[in-house]
Amino acid sequence: MDLAAFQGLLEQNGTDLDRWPDASRAAALEILAGSTEAREAYVAAFPGPADQPRAAEGDDALVERIMQAVARDVR
Repeated sequence: MDLAAFQGLLEQNGTDLDRWPDASRAAALEILAGSTEAREAYVAAFPGPADQPRAAEGDDALVERIMQAVARDVR
């Protein structure tokens, strides 16, 4: 999956990866693990004003928490 496809699926399915089709979910987890741009797009997609400033600031702790949650989903 490339970044554009990931962003399209993110727009279509939202940030809850459990709602994504199985094949797309697995590919999304792979791109999230290897792409800073994908992680930034994922964080920025969360609704609410409290999330947007964190994503814009590049909050490494927030990204780490998200990646830990993603890693738990892979297992």
